[in-house]
Amino acid sequence: MIHHTFTIMTTTTTAAAETDLTIARCRDRLRRWVLKHRIILIISPFVAFVILGIIRNLRAVSTTSSERQQAGVRVRSAHNSTLDAAEGNKFVCAPWIPQEKRKIVASLLDNWHFGVYWKRYQQGLGALGGEVYWSVSLEYVLRQLDFELVNALDFNAIRALRQGHAHRYIRHDLEVSKIAQWRYGPSIAEETDVTCRVRQFSWWNQWNLPPNNEGANFYFQNAPSKYSHDPRQILSVFEDDPSNSTPTCIPFFTHSQVTLPPPTSPRKEKQGFLFEKGCNLNIAIVHGLLEAGFKVYTQCSKSPQHRQRQILDPKIPPQYLDQMVHTGTQGHLVPRDYAQLLGNMSFVLGFGFPLDSPTPYEALANGAAYLNPVFNNATGTTQHRVLVKLGPPYVYNYNFVDGNDQETTHNILQAAEAAYQNRFVSLILPQQQLSNVIRQVCRNLIESNDICEDAAASVTGRDRGLWAELVDSVLALVINLVYYVVKCFLALKGGGLYE
Repeated sequence: MIHHTFTIMTTTTTAAAETDLTIARCRDRLRRWVLKHRIILIISPFVAFVILGIIRNLRAVSTTSSERQQAGVRVRSAHNSTLDAAEGNKFVCAPWIPQEKRKIVASLLDNWHFGVYWKRYQQGLGALGGEVYWSVSLEYVLRQLDFELVNALDFNAIRALRQGHAHRYIRHDLEVSKIAQWRYGPSIAEETDVTCRVRQFSWWNQWNLPPNNEGANFYFQNAPSKYSHDPRQILSVFEDDPSNSTPTCIPFFTHSQVTLPPPTSPRKEKQGFLFEKGCNLNIAIVHGLLEAGFKVYTQCSKSPQHRQRQILDPKIPPQYLDQMVHTGTQGHLVPRDYAQLLGNMSFVLGFGFPLDSPTPYEALANGAAYLNPVFNNATGTTQHRVLVKLGPPYVYNYNFVDGNDQETTHNILQAAEAAYQNRFVSLILPQQQLSNVIRQVCRNLIESNDICEDAAASVTGRDRGLWAELVDSVLALVINLVYYVVKCFLALKGGGLYE
């Protein structure tokens, strides 16, 4: 009995040893194979990604120019989307556009900082100027309309239009990248079913348009052939655009409509916000406000760019130091806190720049008057061309007299006292109401197809060869790879001052 037990234990031990030896040999062979083929293993996922991307793009190439036109915007009357909210119906925009095509591609400001998306902006990340304020307003509205705003470089954005993957393309400037000019410059002008869906945006609408809006290299300045652009392709922030063109109005809404509870009573504090993002403040004006008993808030910080603060602070009398608050000292405010700060003011004082900023609209929405400078020159230039038409108690236009600090200070003090004495709860102009902006974006940017209809009869687009599309597919993949790597490095970059 003992002999048989010993034999069984010996056999079991031998089998276990052989199994361990076999496993060790397999591990060693696997390790040597991995080391030998490590380069192939490293690049294989990337090669597979490239091949799949090329296949996906080549499948889209089968769409001809005429098919793209049919798959693009389908004309419907604008009233199809306007459902009566009072009856409980949900606002539906362009229901004939399929879900996979409900995309607006854009090359806008802040392109290298993860785009101009609402959530990132509200966290105070990236640029915080007026252009980005409009961009994130648009992104928020598009989400309400079940559309997606996709931030892309121009090369990829134009490809998305050509392949029918996007409904519109919005650009911030007239220049395009060298690679887009190289790949598309010679032929894109003839593809009117593509170019008619491009829109150009500039906050101040300062376009270098040709006389009488005649033929121009609107998108590709180096293109050998010119074509007449349609001024309706220019997007304007305001309905009362001063230019002679006829741009399409895509307004913004005041963000505090969705980020803050509505004000219920006017504030009583005797204080004002000096709206000068460069901290280039006139000492005489600051002294005048402090002597009149106003607490003064500025955008000044400890940044080397705000060297003027080093000149300003020592000249403030000691008894007024408690009345001076530099909001930028502890870092810039996130948009919600910035709007709340404006709501605690009697007024927001403008000095001439930036032009046509959204900050005064946020101030009005939160119960603070705007003091708008009108300069003493032949043109009657003003900081805000739209709000200059609005009167007290919301906007006080004061004369900014060049070279006469005493008279300018007197004019400001009169306006500031009037603003303090005549407080109001809130003012949101109709064109900045969120519900109205949603309808404007739907009607003017998405549903309207007049430009494409007018252009379609004259010239039809032409299709590119298979090899050209193959090159474009590879370029797109490489560009996207570099693009996202750069964005990752810049993801933690902070924001700037508000405009």
